[in-house]
Amino acid sequence: MALNLLDRISAMANDLSKSERKIAAAVLAQPQLTVNESIAQLAKRAEVSEPTVCRFCKRFGANGFPDFKLALGATMAKDSHSLPDRVKRGDSVEDVANKVIDTTIAMLRDLSRTVDLTVLARTVDLLSQSRRVIIAAQGLSAASAFDCGSRLLRLGIACETVTDSALMRMSCASLRQGDLLIAISATGRSLDVLSAVKIARQNGAAIVAVCPDKTPISAESILTLKCGQFGDVKGDDLMIGRMMVQTMLQIVIAGVMLRRADAISPLKDTLTKAQEQSYCRSDDRPTLISDEKEEPVQELKPHEPITTIAFDWTAQHY
Repeated sequence: MALNLLDRISAMANDLSKSERKIAAAVLAQPQLTVNESIAQLAKRAEVSEPTVCRFCKRFGANGFPDFKLALGATMAKDSHSLPDRVKRGDSVEDVANKVIDTTIAMLRDLSRTVDLTVLARTVDLLSQSRRVIIAAQGLSAASAFDCGSRLLRLGIACETVTDSALMRMSCASLRQGDLLIAISATGRSLDVLSAVKIARQNGAAIVAVCPDKTPISAESILTLKCGQFGDVKGDDLMIGRMMVQTMLQIVIAGVMLRRADAISPLKDTLTKAQEQSYCRSDDRPTLISDEKEEPVQELKPHEPITTIAFDWTAQHY
């Protein structure tokens, strides 16, 4: 069996039977748990029979569930060895660039394995047909929310983005059946966003959460576009969660653009003109020049460790 077993399962998902797809989803969602559990536990988690699990394993070249777990464990070991180290003191610019890029690639690979295409399709349908759309987010997730809202407006969708806790509650209180709330949270535990989700649900609005699975926000939502949570929410790994959220939103927007192609066409000229009016037509901008002479700073080399420099924050720098 090839070591990239998870990639093979993901690639063959559409060719599997309904029961086998349940097993595939369970394995892809929690591969490490699968390695450590019994066939009965996996069957219960996937809501299938044990013989179905055996057939699933044989489809991927294993003699049985124990053999399948060995191959899965080898895949997990290979992936864990290929994950980049954290950025640390002594790293060069080259090291930092490689680590961030490699981490992003690993994140995208994980997302491609775990994305639920059925939920994705239902989300595109909901967003394409909703009467009114509100996007709720806070903190650093707000940037993703505003970007998503701006792009939906360009597709002719009545959409508003709210990040203030009071406005969030008021806006969601006005939602009704036929409206949609998109709740964005890299952690899935934002209290204000969770409160907005509960209010929208009470009023009969549809709710799509873009957050990690099995979190308070996902539990209260109708649909969840699962974006895995990496590590501690207080650490740098939270950046990876936000990148996964952003990628998932781009997938949804691309789907909506195709789904609403006929509806967008008559509005294209109007939307384009409205967008162009917000652009500055003059390239004349003042250039700020400092006459002060500063102490020369040692030039940073791409392949040498990044060193700390002294910096006077009270001085003006242009």
